[in-house]
Amino acid sequence: MHRIIVWLRNDLRVHDNSALNWAINKGIKGTTKQIIPVYTFDPRFMRNKVEKYGIYKCGLTRARFLQESVQNLRANLQDLGSQLLVTQELPEVFLPKLILKGQQNSIVFSQEVCYEEARIEQSVATEIKRNSKVHIERVWGSTIHHIDDLQMDPENVASSVYTKFRQNTERDIVRDCLPTSKLGQLPFIEGDVPKAIQDAMRFAPSLMDLGFSEEEANTPKDPRSSLEFVGGEDAGLERVKYYLWETKMIQKYKDTRNALMGADFSSKLSPWMACGNLSPRYVYWETKKFEQRFKENDSTRHFISELFWRDFCHWYAYCHGNGIFYEYGPLDKKGVPQWRVDQSVIQRWRQGLTGMPLVDALMREMNQSGFMSNRGRQIVASYFSLDLKQDWRYGAHHFEEKLIDHDVHSNYASWNMIAGIGPGKTNLFNVVKQSYDFDADGEFIRTWVPELRNVPTDYIHEPWKMPFKLQQQCETVLGTNYPNPIPSRYTTKPSHQSGGSGLGYVKDY
Repeated sequence: MHRIIVWLRNDLRVHDNSALNWAINKGIKGTTKQIIPVYTFDPRFMRNKVEKYGIYKCGLTRARFLQESVQNLRANLQDLGSQLLVTQELPEVFLPKLILKGQQNSIVFSQEVCYEEARIEQSVATEIKRNSKVHIERVWGSTIHHIDDLQMDPENVASSVYTKFRQNTERDIVRDCLPTSKLGQLPFIEGDVPKAIQDAMRFAPSLMDLGFSEEEANTPKDPRSSLEFVGGEDAGLERVKYYLWETKMIQKYKDTRNALMGADFSSKLSPWMACGNLSPRYVYWETKKFEQRFKENDSTRHFISELFWRDFCHWYAYCHGNGIFYEYGPLDKKGVPQWRVDQSVIQRWRQGLTGMPLVDALMREMNQSGFMSNRGRQIVASYFSLDLKQDWRYGAHHFEEKLIDHDVHSNYASWNMIAGIGPGKTNLFNVVKQSYDFDADGEFIRTWVPELRNVPTDYIHEPWKMPFKLQQQCETVLGTNYPNPIPSRYTTKPSHQSGGSGLGYVKDY
C-alpha cells in the first residue's frame, strides 16, 4: 500500500495542479495507491492578530471567499471519486496522523517561498519524519514560469526592477498546463475509514468556527461592491470565460484598467488566483489562445504584463525572504522618511476617515467589499507612507486583513515599491489630482462616502475649500458630519496641480 497525502494550500483547484498531478503519476508498480487530499484552516492565518500591529491576519470577506473555495474544491474532488479532508488543526499536528504505519507513505505539496509558510513546511517535515520514514515532495505551481525554466537566476531578481525582469523572462518557455484530474485517477481509502478521517471528510467550518462573531458571520455582502465575488474554481473559470471569450473585455483592458467603478473595467481574476482557484499558467495560455483567435493588441499585451508583475513579486519574495517585512525593506533603504507610528492617524486611514474624499472612498470600499482597484491601492498606499509618513507595515497588514485577493508576495512587494524601500524609482501620487483625473464627477466618492453626497462637484475632491455656509447647506460640516483632513501638503497649497511635492521623489502623479 502506498498512501500519498496531498497537502493543499494556495492551490485550491483540480486543473493544472502540480501536487495532484505528482500524486497521480507516482507510485510503486504493483502496489495499491491511496491519494488523500487535505486542507487545513491553519489558525495562525485566520482570525489571529499580529500582536505588534493589532491587526487580524484574515478578515471576513477573505475568510468567506476561502470557505467557499474549499467547499467547491471538495465538491469537485468528490465528482472525481475522491474526498477532501478539512481540519482546523495545525498541519504539523494533523498530517502526521494520516501516516499509514508499516506501509509506504509520501506527502506532496506546492512549495511556498515566504518566511512563515516555509517555516511551517519545515515543521511539517520535522514532525512527519520524527517517527516514520516518509518521502516528502515539494512541487512548483504558483507562477507562470517554472523555477527550473528561468534563464534569469531567481536570486538576481533581488536587485532587479520589473522592466529588467520582464525583458529577461519574456523569451523563457512557459510550460503547458498539466492535465486536469479525471474520474478514477485519485483513489481514496476503500473499506473501513478511521473515525478521525471520517470527521475530516465531513467537516465544513462555519465563519463562527473560523473565529468570527455571529453578527459578523451574518453580515451580507455589500451591494455597492464592484462584483459579487464567489470563491471556488468553478466561479474562477467562469470569470475567465466571461472576461475573455464572452465579452472580449480584455481587448479594452489598457483603456479601462484605471477606472474605479464597475464590474468589468479590469479582469478581477486576482481573488481566484490568490488562493489558487485559478492557475496563473492557465490564465496566461487562455490569453495567448485569445490573441491567436482574434488578435494581439496593446490591451492583451498589457494584461499579460500584469500577470508577469505577479510573478515578479513572487520571485522578489523568493529572493529576499523575511527582508520584505523589514522596516526599511530588504535593501535597508534609509533615504525614505523616518516612519512614524501615530495611532490616531493610522486608525483614521484604516477606517476611511482621513478627510481626503478619494482615500476615504477607496478604504471604505476595501473594508466593506474586500476589493480595491489597482490604481486605488497605489493611491492610498502612497498617501499613507509618503504623505503621512506612517510605518508602511501597518498599511500592508491592514491590506492583508481586508483584501479578498491578498497574497503575501504581491502585497508586501508592492508596498515595498510604493513606500520607496524597493529597487528602482519611487512614484509619489498626488491624491487630489488623482481624484480629479479618475473620479471627475465624484460618483465613486459619493457611492462610498455618503456624507458627501450633497457636495457640489466643484468641491467634492477638496471639501475643505468649501465655504462654511455652503457646508451647512450641503449638511456636510467639516469636523461634524465629515472629518477635517489630516494635515498634509494638500491643505496648504493648490493640490490639484501636478508637481511640487518637495519630497524628492521621481514624479508627482
